[in-house]
Amino acid sequence: MTTLNFATDYCFYERGGDYDTLMVLFNYWGQDISVRSHGRYVAAAPCNKLYLHSGKNDWFQNGIPEVAESFDGLLTFCHGLRGRFSEKRLVFVGHSMGAFAALGCGLFSDADRILASVPEVDLCQPGSFSAKYLDEKELRYPSICALLAENRRTPIDVIVGVRDEADLRAARSVLAIRPASLIELDCAHETFVDLRDAGLLELVFRAFVEGRDLGETLDQAKPDARLGR
Repeated sequence: MTTLNFATDYCFYERGGDYDTLMVLFNYWGQDISVRSHGRYVAAAPCNKLYLHSGKNDWFQNGIPEVAESFDGLLTFCHGLRGRFSEKRLVFVGHSMGAFAALGCGLFSDADRILASVPEVDLCQPGSFSAKYLDEKELRYPSICALLAENRRTPIDVIVGVRDEADLRAARSVLAIRPASLIELDCAHETFVDLRDAGLLELVFRAFVEGRDLGETLDQAKPDARLGR
């Protein structure tokens, strides 16, 4: 097995304690290379963390520097994480661009749970966030629908804001392919920011790792936090 450095800006392992869960987090669009994805809000979650950063705003089409040269390579890398780390339970997290990678890599890795905030399963659809920044002709891995259709084990939690029609269509398309838990918030694309401002983001990450129902968690903490109850 190739030796990798897990202490770089692109691939950073953070041990928080003697946990059996590894949370794999992917960067969102425009995230500075020095920033750990949602680091402040996942700090209290009972797990160790692996932060992955593409170094670009390319929806991980070209993999991650020093880790993989393509999205296919990234799938293979994530599939092998149980062999590289002592943690046996894998959970994947991503927002927007990062949600595409979290879903794809989590499904390919037979993850124990996936949290995808405003995910796209088909890139560059009309009105989508990816269509604003990617050239459809240059996509190397444009869809994760096949991976989603094959899912038989991994629970998926999807969070979306109802004020963005393209996001809402994409999120609901996940459920059209495979059962998933859908949480609809009264906001647009920045769902994690909305939860953060409501003082709920840290709670959501902890509940996610602990295996609790996210909808029930939000309802108990703030009954008007989500729609579609």
